[in-house]
Amino acid sequence: MASYLATQGRILYISAVDVSIGNGPGVNERQFTAALARAFAERVHFLLPRPAASLTHLPPNQCTFSHPHLRHHPLHWPRHMYSQIQMARRLLSDGRFDLIVVRVDLFPLSLHRILSEARLPYVTKTLSQTLLWMFDKRWGRLGSLPERINRRLVRDLVAGALVSDACSRAQVDFFADILAVPRRKLVWIDNGVDTTMFYPRPTREVRRQLGLERFEPIIGYVGGAPSQRGARQMVEVLPALLPRYPRLGAVIVGHGPGVSALKQRAAELGVAEHVMFTGYRPFDEVPAYVNSFDVGVSISDAVDRYAAAELKVRQYVACGKPVVASPGSNDFLAEEGLGSIVDARDLEGIAAALDRWLSMDEGERRAFGERAAGYAREHLSEDGMLARRLALWEERWLEWREKQGKE
Repeated sequence: MASYLATQGRILYISAVDVSIGNGPGVNERQFTAALARAFAERVHFLLPRPAASLTHLPPNQCTFSHPHLRHHPLHWPRHMYSQIQMARRLLSDGRFDLIVVRVDLFPLSLHRILSEARLPYVTKTLSQTLLWMFDKRWGRLGSLPERINRRLVRDLVAGALVSDACSRAQVDFFADILAVPRRKLVWIDNGVDTTMFYPRPTREVRRQLGLERFEPIIGYVGGAPSQRGARQMVEVLPALLPRYPRLGAVIVGHGPGVSALKQRAAELGVAEHVMFTGYRPFDEVPAYVNSFDVGVSISDAVDRYAAAELKVRQYVACGKPVVASPGSNDFLAEEGLGSIVDARDLEGIAAALDRWLSMDEGERRAFGERAAGYAREHLSEDGMLARRLALWEERWLEWREKQGKE
């Protein structure tokens, strides 16, 4: 009985996240669903929005698709919630599931309906701060009332779950403070990286494939909003680094506000030929770009005391790359000798940190890569994070079963 869920249990996973899109939630849930499918095989079923692109990481016969909400579009969002409820009813009608796993979405009315009708134990994964401030951010004062309702809906879901996880200790503190739920209901589980996708590959070979041979070495960034999360600093420090590394390149993978201004700034500094902006690239291409880097960068301009775990940082480490990052959820980098923690405003310090890692010789770089990739497999892998979740879910599920028996 102690390992029932892991060996015999059947799980229904429900999410409003499009796992075919390469944004933060999409990548997070893509990696999680892939790990869940590997661990449970035919004993898991996925209820997802109809994807914008093809899904290659999940068995088609184990997926049911609801109407997409298209980024919470006011016409499609109600249709999404209605179809999610209808699809869930069909899937749950035969009583074959033992546990429901949900990723809580904005204004989660459909999840409330599904879970109240199902009367099954459920857990929530990767709570996001976005859940609790999106209405205020989009609508200003007009968002005050829907935000209060939304917060109540999220709080009720978390209170009713066997357990909910967030991706950093700071995030756990945030939800404990804001939602006022028992601390036992919340647990920290880091964002995991799919080490079957992100692992060291020959740098020069990858650069040839991507057309980056003219650069040697490369500092790089992957992710959304690059101008706010490290790309600006990369451009600004290039003049200080180029005398020592004349062929240095800065490769910026991703799109978002401020990129046009960043291109202009590179031209003003006379370093435009050393910077490549790739724009958005499909997620399947991201491991190759990360492997083309010598140093990965993730420096947030905003100071967030409730910082989430940055998935890109874990991807850099898994590919064996040293990282220059801002503090918060990345402090392990300095503690484990996997990178440097810097102040986003200290360009001199950022340049020095980049120089430290760029100056490694080939032997040092190879040894570092092996150690970093090994650390990621042992401590940061999505499969490892799923194992932690399963142990916790099993414990809480058995408690629930015992309580049901007494009642």
